[in-house]
Amino acid sequence: MALNRSEEQLVNRETELGETLPHDYRESMKVENGGEARTEEDDWELYSIKDTSGRKRLARTYNILLKKKSRVLALETFLNIH
Repeated sequence: MALNRSEEQLVNRETELGETLPHDYRESMKVENGGEARTEEDDWELYSIKDTSGRKRLARTYNILLKKKSRVLALETFLNIH
């Protein structure tokens, strides 16, 4: 099951943030919530947008974020960053 976001969910998050999300990011979130974007200059990690439409979807969103946080902490430990 893809964790894509609806237009309504994106508008709700923009309202919550008080900012407008970039068009390409919004379109990407409609297809798959999160992932990676690569350009010639850099690689970007696209963070998931919280889905509060149900307990199961909310849990999946937080599980994705926790996995990403674990990878960052592991990298910080490896690089000895405090």
